[in-house]
Amino acid sequence: MSASIFGQELRRQRLERGLTTRALAESAGVGRSSITRYESGRASPQAATIARLARALSVEPGVLLTDSARSTPATAHNQDVFRLLTVAQNLSPARLATLTDFARFLYKQQRRSKG
Repeated sequence: MSASIFGQELRRQRLERGLTTRALAESAGVGRSSITRYESGRASPQAATIARLARALSVEPGVLLTDSARSTPATAHNQDVFRLLTVAQNLSPARLATLTDFARFLYKQQRRSKG
């Protein structure tokens, strides 16, 4: 995820709703300075924080991961990746290891088929 695209979209969504950084931070349960760092592109939040910010803005998390000014087919891909990260965060360590192994297997297969 590009921190600058996320930050630009976060700021756009916040301003569209007339929220200050403080109001968004309080609503999402994050620090105001974190909002400022996200919007400036100096930091990238974890998936759980993206979910809290999206909830506070009443948008799907994928909206914050997409450059709405230049909406592209990558939008659906970004939402899929976010959903996968959300699921992965809630897995037991053993199941997360299995998912990671499977993802590596699929990646290697894909590289071989392209090569």
